[in-house]
Amino acid sequence: RLHDIVFACSQSNYSFTVTFVVEMRTALFLIFFDSWCSSEANIENRTFKGLFDNNTKCFNDGINLCEYGDHDSLIRNLEKLTEDYPGFARTGSIGKSVLGQDLRFIVISKNVQERDILEPMVKLVGNMHGDETVGRQLIYYFANHLLFHYNTSNFIKFLVDNTEFHLLPTMNPDGFEMSNFSPQNASPCTHRSIARKNNNRVDLNRNFPRVKSENVKNLHLLQRGNLQLLQRGRQIETQSVMKWIMTNPFVLSANFHGGAVVANYPWDSQFGGQETVNRVAPQPFLTADTKSFKEMALTYSKYNPTMFHQSTANRCFPGFGGPFKNGITNGAAWYDVRGSMQDFNYKFTNCMEITLEVSCCKHPHPQELP
Repeated sequence: RLHDIVFACSQSNYSFTVTFVVEMRTALFLIFFDSWCSSEANIENRTFKGLFDNNTKCFNDGINLCEYGDHDSLIRNLEKLTEDYPGFARTGSIGKSVLGQDLRFIVISKNVQERDILEPMVKLVGNMHGDETVGRQLIYYFANHLLFHYNTSNFIKFLVDNTEFHLLPTMNPDGFEMSNFSPQNASPCTHRSIARKNNNRVDLNRNFPRVKSENVKNLHLLQRGNLQLLQRGRQIETQSVMKWIMTNPFVLSANFHGGAVVANYPWDSQFGGQETVNRVAPQPFLTADTKSFKEMALTYSKYNPTMFHQSTANRCFPGFGGPFKNGITNGAAWYDVRGSMQDFNYKFTNCMEITLEVSCCKHPHPQELP
């Protein structure tokens, strides 16, 4: 049987959604959080308010939500969390960007130095497209929120005590540094810029091994030769993320994008032909686990009314931003993408990942972040 406990903390346009899934003897956490949401926060018919102080829109949990900061400041912020909460947080690096910037992540758990047996590992990745910045901020806010409220919220304590979170705010810091935010209340927002790609002008979400074109045996077994073969010729950021994924037993994942408001599930590609936006004749390409993937995507969407009802689609670039029925889509039915990180996770490891498009504005004005 499948049991869901859904927790959403929100005030105004910001929320966290957490789903605890138990199926047979397998316990998995679906940890997702979204922006531009206006629902109240409920768990078992109880309402949680006060994630934000109405009188201080930009300041909450001791941080300023209305600023981005450069990559160095992001790293300092992550390091400060480890200093303030040494038993619960540690940072690490999965590698470097083309320009040598650190791909820094933070791990959060009740005993962050030693993982409990069968403790589920969940990862969140943001900003793989440098100009899609909301996920970068959300992941940092989420890390801070978990630690800040560990001793004041029984539910947050439950999550941290029973999950090992691996949070990578930015996969493409070089692209982020080239991006400029949109004017406040822009409609539609800037859809694409040079900052989308890494410093070698490569789209990192087209740079992972393609599901049908890699001649590698025993894909689900970590073998040094397999990993090196798969990494060959790829961007340094992609190689680092591939190694990180294939050397850790992650069970669930979300990667954050912008330009639409929709939860997207595998497959991303039809495995042939040209990449197209399939607006006239959608052609879904489904996995053997589509039922579970759709449940994950819909669970996220239905607790984000803006996503579920597609109420901000007017701010998205025409032809790309929906509307999407119930706020979900199969990747290939929407945008045929070969070499995506989402498909790589599912095919080459045991990790189930969905893609969360969380804002029509890829790089919104800082005042629109809360």
